Amino acid sequence: MKQIVIPAPSKEELKAVQAQAEKLRKSIKSCTDFDEKARAMGIPESGDMGTLRVKDLAPGLQQLAVGIPLGQPSPVLMSPGGAVILIVCKRDVPMIEPPPEAEPQPVAAPAPPPIDPKDIKMPPREEIERDLINERADLLARRYLRDLRRTAFVEIRN
Repeated sequence: MKQIVIPAPSKEELKAVQAQAEKLRKSIKSCTDFDEKARAMGIPESGDMGTLRVKDLAPGLQQLAVGIPLGQPSPVLMSPGGAVILIVCKRDVPMIEPPPEAEPQPVAAPAPPPIDPKDIKMPPREEIERDLINERADLLARRYLRDLRRTAFVEIRN
């Protein structure tokens, strides 16, 4: 997944930023084109987000990541801080092998419901900050326990 972030310096400029983002979104034709435009923006938050698991995304973004076609930009997502455009360039779908005795049966996959960009909201800054702090604390705790186990001396007497 990749993103282009267009910050809005003030609330008054949100409409102009939204119009600029919509114009940019319409000009994107592929993932390569998306990369070029993200680099041209010169904003550090824009660019490749790496490989993400859908279950790790916020609920609104999960629907968006699954619902948009590969190589097509998402609708412009607005937040108080500016606009965001996302694109999914590759999907890795795990394949589950059926048991050998099972007969394959055709299954009609339900079409995902259409996504209204107004329903997608970025999580608040405080929630993101809290999640990052919790991840760091968890990592530190695991590292500390690992070091304790390595240095532990256990004497067994009979």
